[in-house]
Amino acid sequence: MKYNYSLIILNWKRPKNVIEIVQKVYDYPYIDEIIISNGHPNTILTFTELSKIRSFDDTINNKYYGLDLRFLRGVSAKNNKLIIMDDDIVIDHSNLTKLLTHYEKNPNKLVGIEGRNMEHDYHYGKVGWKSVECDIVLTRLVVCDKVLCELFFRCKPIIEHVYKQGVPYGNGEDIFLSFIAKLFYKVEKHTLVIGLNIKELPNNNSIHMTTTHIPYRKHLCEYLKLNRELLRNVIHNQNSYLTIQQKPEPPKIVSPTIIQQKTKPSKIISRTFRQAYTKHPVHYNTSIKKKEPSSNVNAQTDVKYIKVGNKYIIRKK
Repeated sequence: MKYNYSLIILNWKRPKNVIEIVQKVYDYPYIDEIIISNGHPNTILTFTELSKIRSFDDTINNKYYGLDLRFLRGVSAKNNKLIIMDDDIVIDHSNLTKLLTHYEKNPNKLVGIEGRNMEHDYHYGKVGWKSVECDIVLTRLVVCDKVLCELFFRCKPIIEHVYKQGVPYGNGEDIFLSFIAKLFYKVEKHTLVIGLNIKELPNNNSIHMTTTHIPYRKHLCEYLKLNRELLRNVIHNQNSYLTIQQKPEPPKIVSPTIIQQKTKPSKIISRTFRQAYTKHPVHYNTSIKKKEPSSNVNAQTDVKYIKVGNKYIIRKK
């Protein structure tokens, strides 16, 4: 193998599965880091005596990231090459080597064992029997580059109002990762490796059993295709005036409120000073003794004090 890999596993409600996976792959020579993200408070696993393993208590992060925790932990991985695996399968060394060999032949694609297609009028569906190409690589087992995790979070605000409809939150992360990977690498398809010997583990509490699973994923695929050019420009940092399709208008920007005393200013204040104001009233720091204004200034009724940064400026009203 040309690379070293970091393995990322989400632990939710099947800790026995995670333990079995770790036991199987821990001695694999090209995996020198195993990251366990624990999302449920009652099933947290720690592996204090195993130096390869980094185990995280992500019970709070899970509320905000959901299934995206795998990419959040991917960003912090020490290796640039990642193996992302669900907790309901296990693979032995020989079959893992076959998978990684396919990846290293062309690392500018995702490589996995199971996929779906989306570039048709149905928007989401299974691939053909024994197909070695697909549009979407399922994250049951996928090999990818770390940079895609960073791109995932860069592009995610564009789809958030659709993405948050998934149950649980993060459902569709495989669709989005695969889509932005095709745009990033400028490829039409990803790679599937068929004929591997994969052992299935108990999969109670699986998300694909919900009735809204397929309709939601179809909707997400359709939305991504509508906004393909916008995402392409974001990924490649190109300036663009493209707008998001079918997205509500962004909130209007409210200008900062001008700080004033009892009487309103009779003149329009310049834009330079307006930007310096804050929208909250000025509160003086009682720990610093404020100098009293001179008597001749106090006698004037047409002046006011304006805070600009850490200074106070006296101006006529």
